Amino acid sequence: MALNLVARTFRFAGTMIDKVRINEIRSKNRNGKLMWVKRRRRGSGVLALGANLFFRLAGNPISVAENARAWQEQEVASFRLLNGEEFLAFSRGDGYVWLEHLPGTDLQTLNDEGRLEESALYAAGLEFRRVHGLYSPHFRGPWSHGDPNFGNVIFDQSTQRVRLIDFETVHAATSLPDDRHADDITVFLLDLLGSVDEENLAAMATAFLAGYNRPDIWKLSESRLEIPTGFGRLWWGIRTEYVPIGSLRRRLTLLRQGVDSGMATMLFP
Repeated sequence: MALNLVARTFRFAGTMIDKVRINEIRSKNRNGKLMWVKRRRRGSGVLALGANLFFRLAGNPISVAENARAWQEQEVASFRLLNGEEFLAFSRGDGYVWLEHLPGTDLQTLNDEGRLEESALYAAGLEFRRVHGLYSPHFRGPWSHGDPNFGNVIFDQSTQRVRLIDFETVHAATSLPDDRHADDITVFLLDLLGSVDEENLAAMATAFLAGYNRPDIWKLSESRLEIPTGFGRLWWGIRTEYVPIGSLRRRLTLLRQGVDSGMATMLFP
């Protein structure tokens, strides 16, 4: 009974945290281009402060920009870095950020609709590898995302191309590149653990890591795939859709075994 009460309390707290939305977003047509228009909600500074406190308590190495202008610059800079001049992104200093719609569907929607396939996971791995190799002035080194969950990964079926969105959170600039990259991989794999059917879990994880093709980062990420306690457990609950602890342990074992067996067929440089 006590364990069930703790589980329900963790899930309720996690649900409340997950429902917090610092930004509001809508679509708008601008000169024939479909745009995402984002701005900070009223009281966003307090929400960002609370989110950052939770991240520190959970041992999560990311933060949300508490200053609206800093967030705007961060959002536009990352979008432009990843997409170049192919897609439009700008901020006029009026509190709004304009970002051109990227083609495709996010992985969370594809998974919810039963349309998520290994090809999308492989394409995601390729894109993570590419963007992790981009130079970021903010980090003075390789770029990283901070929160690359399924909803922030867009797959374009027609081109078999993945692109990343939503640059609200950011790793500490003092973090080592390998640590930041391993954290990105861990966050993505946690979404995989909580969202994908068990029979497809190992194959999809292997496809993603084959596309990413950085076994050193996978090993670093794998070392972090241990179920934490305290606030860290709450963060895992949010990321894994509150999968029961027994099922989560089984899924972790399936993922590790599947990836380890699949490593032999991957062509690493």
